[in-house]
Amino acid sequence: MTRHANSSAGAILGAMAKLLRAEFGGKRVAAVAVADDPAHAMELLAAGKPGGLEIVIFYHADAPAGQEGLAGDPLVEGQISLGVVRSRGLAARPAGEPPPALADAEAVRTFLARADAAGTLTGSYEYAGMTALQSRPGEFLHGYALAYKVLYAFET
Repeated sequence: MTRHANSSAGAILGAMAKLLRAEFGGKRVAAVAVADDPAHAMELLAAGKPGGLEIVIFYHADAPAGQEGLAGDPLVEGQISLGVVRSRGLAARPAGEPPPALADAEAVRTFLARADAAGTLTGSYEYAGMTALQSRPGEFLHGYALAYKVLYAFET
């Protein structure tokens, strides 16, 4: 039987934000925030300053994941999304440079692939894909949404 960490959605989001602030807050001057909900995440991402890098973490959904966890504590497979936006501003990008928002999203994905989720999860964050980031149907933001699956047991 696998022993899964007892945790909560809030603790997982907070630990992920702490890791990202340490890596991207100083080196890349990124603003890293945990949103209250998905709508709040879109508001934060849309309000970014021109040329600034915004990383907003939010809990997207979850589902029961079976009963093999810690004794008496149900397993949950949570879905966490990270919005990674590089507001363009009005400056033109020199030819040959990679798109900044895509490069930033790939850097976050690479960092989290190597990160240890000690304390809140057993193992690491499981990458589940990347999509274009929309605040409303047909209204795209200058960035991408990274999806992660997290498996944890919550205390009852």
